[in-house]
Amino acid sequence: MLVLHYTPEVVGPFCHRFLIILSPSFVSHTLRSLVDPHTATRFFSWASTQPRYSHSLDCHVSLITLLLSSPPPTPTPPPSITPSPVTAQPASPSPSLPPIPSSRPSPPTPESANFSGCGAP
Repeated sequence: MLVLHYTPEVVGPFCHRFLIILSPSFVSHTLRSLVDPHTATRFFSWASTQPRYSHSLDCHVSLITLLLSSPPPTPTPPPSITPSPVTAQPASPSPSLPPIPSSRPSPPTPESANFSGCGAP
């Protein structure tokens, strides 16, 4: 069986060279002869941009029939990402920040708090 590959790049110049006016019957026949859904949708879209042309119901049915009979596309796995090794860098103190004290003073307890001057007994 001879499989023809109609693509807009092939059909467009051919039609313009021989002054062929695109017809809905030609488009639906071409769509029925295609096996690749991507090529069919590209051809269908290209045909809709041609002067003095509009798709017929048969064109739509031909495209839908092809799309429904085609196997779903195989998903392309995402590229594998290999993590780069992380090398530990020694921490260097920042010159703009003051050093952190090694021990913090504990908060005052109520017994040690000085309440003088605030009116407390």
